[in-house]
This record gives sequence, C-alpha cells and structure tokens, in this order.
Amino acid sequence: MQLITSVATTPRYALIAEANRLLGPACLEFETEPCTAIYGFTNRDAYDRFRGDSPNSWRPYPLVSRHIERMLTQPGLQLVVLDACGPDEPSLVAGTAEGVLAAQANGAEQLSVAHYLLFLPEAHAYQVEQA
Repeated sequence: MQLITSVATTPRYALIAEANRLLGPACLEFETEPCTAIYGFTNRDAYDRFRGDSPNSWRPYPLVSRHIERMLTQPGLQLVVLDACGPDEPSLVAGTAEGVLAAQANGAEQLSVAHYLLFLPEAHAYQVEQA
C-alpha cells in the first residue's frame, strides 16, 4: 500500500497517561528488531480529535528532547506517530525519533514521514513499513 504523504508537521506534544507514561500504538518487530512508537501531536486540535469522547485521562504534554533522547537509549526502531486521528486507525504515518529530535532542534516546521504503520487485526498491533 502506498500512501501519498511524504512530509508532516513537526510534533510538539506527546500523549501522556497516569504515572507520566507516554502512550503509543503496539507495533510488531521491524526487520527483526523491536519497534516502539509514541503518539505525537502538532497542536491541541489534533489531540482533541484523537481523544474524541474517550473517558481516559490522557493529556497532551510537551514533547521535549529529554523524552526523545530517552527513547533513543532503547534498542530497535523508535518512532513518533504524527497526528493520529484516533487510537484505532487502520493506518498511521510516523517519523523516526531521531528525525523529530533534529526537526525540533533546527526549528523545522516539517519533517519527512519515515514509516507507515498498518493495523493487523489478527495481531492487535501495527505492521511497520518503511516509507
């Protein structure tokens, strides 16, 4: 499946839950390596659209470089999902944690979409494909 999106707006917020845990979708291994993803949002409208009518206590939190640098200490591929419309989307786009960190450091308004995530119902997780 080929998606048209090749660039996206640089995220400024992460989705956080109780105990200050960053939230993201479950991902399958990518090319035999573990893959971790968090949700990233560009603004409050994007977060509100994602949350919808959910009773969860999720809230936006600034996506500061410390969060991303901590992600990079973990093994495998580290992704930031870009402005997901909800927690059950059939497909998502993501940038690498390194790409998001670089875009934020350089004040870039946009970054390249590096991966597509496609939901596999039988696995209850996303398959990751390189863009």
